[in-house]
Amino acid sequence: MDLTNLPGVRFTTIKKGTVFIKQGERVDHIFYLTSGYFYRIMTTVKGDEVIYGLKSASEDLSKCLIGIFSLFGNGSSRTHEGRLSSSDFVAMTDCEGYVIPKESVYTYLADNPEMMLLLLDVLADEYARLIKNYQAHQEQSVANRLCQLLLEHSTPNGDNTKRLVVVKNVDLAGFLGVHKVTVARIIKALEIVERDGSSLYITDVPGIERYANGAYLEYH
Repeated sequence: MDLTNLPGVRFTTIKKGTVFIKQGERVDHIFYLTSGYFYRIMTTVKGDEVIYGLKSASEDLSKCLIGIFSLFGNGSSRTHEGRLSSSDFVAMTDCEGYVIPKESVYTYLADNPEMMLLLLDVLADEYARLIKNYQAHQEQSVANRLCQLLLEHSTPNGDNTKRLVVVKNVDLAGFLGVHKVTVARIIKALEIVERDGSSLYITDVPGIERYANGAYLEYH
């Protein structure tokens, strides 16, 4: 059965800046994103906001279910109670999609075990990105991790360049857990990246890949 045809599912629009799921809130619904972008943000005890991920609409259902992993852990898959969200899920743009009750999600996944395997792939990828960020801080390789993010969050432009999806320095800083001034310095040092209005372009993909794979970049 199509996920959108299950009981309680409804189509809706979500305005830019809306917090769909709040940190510390028990998750009773998830959001199937069909248009737009979402951030996953955690606020630390010091009040700093750290961006843990970015989700966009995709043909791959497993990659555009906002809040799905908050339905698991602490025995939630058995009790169907969900758990408290560890982060905020915030609309980066105006978004469209379907609000899905947790009971319908558990029913769908029980009937579609192949989707669980796809979700495990997504979870493993998110875990790997967190490890990369941690290693970047431990090894003082923030510039290399930034270049990885530029590649991860860009789309082909048709002539061997890529356009960045997340365009603001403050957003990139949130991903890395550093100040936006640090991001600005790195981008300035990257002569193979240029800004055109509100868009940021990679002008030399092989070059950015070399930095992403560990080549040293002086930016101080």
